[in-house]
Amino acid sequence: MTDFFRSSTKTFKLNFSWRMPLRVTGLYKAPLRGVYTERRRSGLVECTRLNPFHSLRAVTGLLVLIGLLVSISTKAQITGGNGTFKFVTIPTSARIAATGGINNSMYDADVSFFTQNPALLNAAQHGRLHLQQNFYLIGTNQLTAAYGRSISKIGWTGAALQYVNYGDFDVTNESGVVEGTVKANDLMFSLGAARPITEQLSYGVSAKYTRSKYAEFTGEAFMADVGFAFADSSRGLVASLVGKNIGTEVNHFYPGNNEDLPFDIQFGISKRLKHTPFLFSVNLHHLTTWDIRYDDPALRTTDAFITDTTTKEKTYFADKLLRHAVIGSEIYLGKVLRVNLGYNHLRRKEMGFDERRSLSGFSFGVQLALRKWGVSYAYSLYNVATQSNHFSLYLNTGEFIPKLNGKKLYEPRI
Repeated sequence: MTDFFRSSTKTFKLNFSWRMPLRVTGLYKAPLRGVYTERRRSGLVECTRLNPFHSLRAVTGLLVLIGLLVSISTKAQITGGNGTFKFVTIPTSARIAATGGINNSMYDADVSFFTQNPALLNAAQHGRLHLQQNFYLIGTNQLTAAYGRSISKIGWTGAALQYVNYGDFDVTNESGVVEGTVKANDLMFSLGAARPITEQLSYGVSAKYTRSKYAEFTGEAFMADVGFAFADSSRGLVASLVGKNIGTEVNHFYPGNNEDLPFDIQFGISKRLKHTPFLFSVNLHHLTTWDIRYDDPALRTTDAFITDTTTKEKTYFADKLLRHAVIGSEIYLGKVLRVNLGYNHLRRKEMGFDERRSLSGFSFGVQLALRKWGVSYAYSLYNVATQSNHFSLYLNTGEFIPKLNGKKLYEPRI
């Protein structure tokens, strides 16, 4: 059987020996169900069906890797509390920031999402470059770069660099006299790869090196993210599970003082509603700890009856549940324009002012997605006094430098 798929520039001839949906590769077009082998010979695209029974070794090896990483990091991690290297949780793109700051359920050509879950790497991200400038809180600047590539015999790969500069700080003596300045910055470098298990399920692993330098104090750590992603475009459904920041600190800020890493287990799901321009996503975080509320003694009430004094505490079930959830939406206004909305309940409760919460925890964004390039902007509100602005630039490098498309791409044969 022979079908034809028409893109915005040319027609590709597709030869199938059996029926299977094809991945559509555009700057923001979501890959369809199925995994394919692209040989780029005169526009010919060949598809290869995957046998899930041949993937048991890959799944077994991945589970063993997860166990080893968790065993290494059990003494160096907490959830819902204080820790070091928290900058790795800052959104790495305007699109992620606009959908609430956590989103590991978007499976398309946006390579920045592999920093949320390495299993989101896919063939549509080949040659995609993402650059972000984040004007963060109180004069802090964050720069992020991410690039995706399909490498033969390895898989769909990605690399990301994140740099956060907190600026210069005055050094004063006990009398308040300025004696100099010091700098503070964070750095993270990540390498990730993903491979398919079945036509709809894939797994991914990324390794991260992090370094934080505050004046004369320096800390370093090696961490890893391990995740799975299920994508079924016939139903517009994506589900994702990821363990983040599994690792250990190798250089301590203070000798002999083990710092806690921001370990987290997250689950996300997104659904594109048929015949509508709406996509909704729900991402759950800190799944290893149910109560991540701040333990405030002022919220406790004491009742006295003669000599018997008892302390009652509210259960706050709805608040505890919502603090784990980040809700996002993407609205498609035509083929190239889209709008994002997001709500982060934990951010609203932790960062908002009790006297005036306003739109604390909400975020908004807009994207222009063209074939060769795209731009996006996000505005996130932490409280009435603090906001952040994110700008992202997306480039399809193969459109500008054809040689970057390559000839030997990853061919999934399991």
